[in-house]
Amino acid sequence: MSIHADVDAAAIDADLVPFGYYGPLRFRGFGVTSSAASQSLTLTSDNSAILTESANTNALLEYVGDAAGGNSTSLVYWDNSGTLGANDTPFTGAFVYPRTHIRRSTEQGSLSSPLDAYFGLDTTRSGSSTRFEASYVDVVGGLPDELRSSTPGTQVPTDTNAGPTEYQYVFSLDNVTRYSGSVAASINATDAFSSTQAWCLSGSRAAGKSLTATGSSPSYKAVLDAEFDQFTMPMFGGFDGVDIEQRDPFNDYTLGATPNEVTNYAFNSVKMAIDSCADPEVVEYNLMSVPGVTTSGITNHVLDVCQNRADSLAVIDIEGNYQPREDRSSYYPNDSDSSIRGSVSTAVTTLNNRVINNSYGVTYYPWLRYVDQNSGLDLWGPPSIAAIGTYSSAQANSELWFAPAGFTRGGLSEGAAGLPVIGVKERLTSKDRDNLYDANINPIASFPAEGIVIFGQKTLQKTRSALDRVNVRRLMIYVKKEISRMAATLLFDQNVQSTWDRFTGQVVPFLNNVKLKLGLTDFKVMLDKTTTTPDLIDRNIMYAKIYLKPARAIEFIAIDFVITNSGAAFED
Repeated sequence: MSIHADVDAAAIDADLVPFGYYGPLRFRGFGVTSSAASQSLTLTSDNSAILTESANTNALLEYVGDAAGGNSTSLVYWDNSGTLGANDTPFTGAFVYPRTHIRRSTEQGSLSSPLDAYFGLDTTRSGSSTRFEASYVDVVGGLPDELRSSTPGTQVPTDTNAGPTEYQYVFSLDNVTRYSGSVAASINATDAFSSTQAWCLSGSRAAGKSLTATGSSPSYKAVLDAEFDQFTMPMFGGFDGVDIEQRDPFNDYTLGATPNEVTNYAFNSVKMAIDSCADPEVVEYNLMSVPGVTTSGITNHVLDVCQNRADSLAVIDIEGNYQPREDRSSYYPNDSDSSIRGSVSTAVTTLNNRVINNSYGVTYYPWLRYVDQNSGLDLWGPPSIAAIGTYSSAQANSELWFAPAGFTRGGLSEGAAGLPVIGVKERLTSKDRDNLYDANINPIASFPAEGIVIFGQKTLQKTRSALDRVNVRRLMIYVKKEISRMAATLLFDQNVQSTWDRFTGQVVPFLNNVKLKLGLTDFKVMLDKTTTTPDLIDRNIMYAKIYLKPARAIEFIAIDFVITNSGAAFED
């Protein structure tokens, strides 16, 4: 739903205010009358139908329609003995399809004031109940496409019998009246009148008895001045915007077909979801991922958002990995077996061609087989799921600045992912693992004895530094967030030595604690007149410098074995 540009710009006549709506569509009702074995049904303009004799026609009160889209139908006719097409039992009946309720009176619902009433749609059960009427969702359900016009508002003319559907009702504030009688063209002065209550009765306007039709100068403003100026309308006829023919409407082919938020609904939807988390003052988190999505336009955007926030790590999946069935549907029948399986060389080449240099991103290879603990079934899933679970378990069992990898904290067979992992899509050799790690892709290896384990913790930063490792980047995110919270408590305090001492008095113990827990090997905090100089004080700035030496994880172990003569002493 969107606002018309003229309305949004206040460029329309101020007198054009919302005053009513067309109700949902429903199948057109009809009546059936017969004096003999009649099997041909013709709908009339008043929604009735007349059965006339027609041989060899079999249909059971079922609207069929002819090839030209007309209203003729056929009818299956059964007599009381169960014999098809007998001539001795006529049938008479009416078929009326249900409609949604609308509020009829301000007396409904035990309102504290009649002015609190919302005319129009009423989704509660009949009577004064406030309970939801469960059948509402069925009554406003969508109709088959072939029963709708391509031009909104013209599907169902209300004054002709041009189609099999009709509006359930047409609501307007023009029919709000003070008369409680049965309003019709023959309304008379004996109908009750109320100075406080109001009714919405069809025909009030036409009978000249509605609020907008009475008085010396009838005007739409009369009902607004009486403060019966609010109504409820149903939302119907729409859909969620996705392709129901696809198992996953946000698969990589859909997202990457035209990676543009203007022309691709799927790409725009996912991008908007990511953008909703872009502002650190609105949403706080330290990890972001869109599991299974490898489209570069989406994964690049996730990386950019995390880098711009500078307080979260993006866990992305990359191209060149296994393609699930929804990504290789019947829409794309020409995929080769090798592209479906994925390969180390394809993943490495594709990622290298993207030239990513971002310490706020991390990726893994290959896909894994997980067990759904609710159903007991197993399924293939992207490695980002296991990576996020490993970050959580590593932090819970030790600290977040310990590497979420290796047999101790990255053992997926041992439950490090938080859910069972029972297989890998590709068993990596030692050379495969080296090639992946050189490209900043963290391999997930499967060993005969040790099981499945995350065997790397590199970020996507190509520049060699401490920040090219996950544990260091997560440490820095944590430290920056905590120290930022401490600094925020000093805003608008006096920029003097006592305030500086308060800051260092909070930061130093915090960093000491991180050091004691092996997150840092050393640190230094500087906040004095050498950092916050007089010109900065004049500009209302407190400037502190914090030097950190993060503890590094062991990723390679070198051991020399020296063979000596049996008579040699080790002290030599």
